[in-house]
Amino acid sequence: EMGPLLDVCCRRLKRNGRIVANAVTIETLAQAVEGLKQRGFQVDVTLAQISRSKPILELTRFSALNPIYIITAKREEDE
Repeated sequence: EMGPLLDVCCRRLKRNGRIVANAVTIETLAQAVEGLKQRGFQVDVTLAQISRSKPILELTRFSALNPIYIITAKREEDE
């Protein structure tokens, strides 16, 4: 459950501060976004997909890594 963690973050967040969190599963992403919205935050999500180069014979290819969701939240009242 993410609720208690979000409560601590909300209490400690300074005025005009931001919360930034990473998630690797859709379920964690959904919990974080919903929890932040319920606490009065404006939420933005960025999906980062990274690939690393790998040799293949005399050539180079890219091998995809797992995507990461980057969640950024700011209180609506601070805008």
